[in-house]
Amino acid sequence: MGTIVVARSIGANFWVNQHVSLGYSRRGVPEVGDNVTVAAGAIVVGPISLGDGCTVGGNAVITRDVAAGTTMVAAPAVELTRESLSDRARTPPGPAGLLGQ
Repeated sequence: MGTIVVARSIGANFWVNQHVSLGYSRRGVPEVGDNVTVAAGAIVVGPISLGDGCTVGGNAVITRDVAAGTTMVAAPAVELTRESLSDRARTPPGPAGLLGQ
């Protein structure tokens, strides 16, 4: 129910919205450049570098360094219908089921 910000360094003009998790993993903490924006619900954990002027979109999960000036966004939402939910129930568990195959 809040925003967590823990970083090795944070540059000037850092903008962070609500429900963001920016912080520790077992491997380290993020480093944030100047003029970086992190939108609501985004997750940035571990030794990840957010380059100058980059933007992390709402609900994005960042798993690698983000180059300066880059915009990273989450995958678009997908509508579930009763038919697709029924198909999902018939899909066997495991990696094939996770990939929708």
